[in-house]
Amino acid sequence: LEAAPDDTLVVIVSTTGMAPPDGWEAVLRFLGLGQDWRASATDCPDGILIVRGPGVAEGGSFAGARLEDLVPTLCYLMQLPVSQYMEGRVILDAVDPAMLSRYPLRVVD
Repeated sequence: LEAAPDDTLVVIVSTTGMAPPDGWEAVLRFLGLGQDWRASATDCPDGILIVRGPGVAEGGSFAGARLEDLVPTLCYLMQLPVSQYMEGRVILDAVDPAMLSRYPLRVVD
């Protein structure tokens, strides 16, 4: 993130997090005896979303954000209109309040 220029929008997204192995599995893996690490969306924590760049609120938390919210949010941050048919919403917690006041949300058919 630090290598990107300040005027560059950088987005890192993962639909699911990675659940660590339980205690015994961790010991077995340490000894080289564990099985391959397999993870699914049902047994893993929520995913991650990291957004940095112009128009992004600093230090924000996106509790309740969904994967389908990503595209409308990125459209808004890039000052593009959002389609009324998109299933997601703009994650307002991710947007700098100054940008919200300068650029109204544009919705197109």
